[in-house]
Amino acid sequence: DGPVMSAINDKYVSGVAETLGLKSYGIIAVYTVILVTVSQMVRRGVYVGWADILYNEMEDSSRLFQLCGGIRLIHSLEYGGAKKDEAKLYQTLIKTIRNPWFLIEVTKEKQT
Repeated sequence: DGPVMSAINDKYVSGVAETLGLKSYGIIAVYTVILVTVSQMVRRGVYVGWADILYNEMEDSSRLFQLCGGIRLIHSLEYGGAKKDEAKLYQTLIKTIRNPWFLIEVTKEKQT
């Protein structure tokens, strides 16, 4: 009914570490592996993906792909001012992605 105290023997942890294939590591390494594993499992279970909704709901992303293709093309070309043009296109891509309203306008489905 009073306070409870738990003790873990280092030899026991060493046995567990050997079983897990971590025989040359200490108790801190075992606890770290367990903590990282459990935290990743919790993160996967809780992750909803609210931040990805905007990008998953794009109607037509072909213009963004064309912009990325243009950046790759200019990056591979070697002419005077190529770096400047690449930087301008990259800046345009970043501005487009950061502005949700502009991103929606750019990715609207094409009217036929």
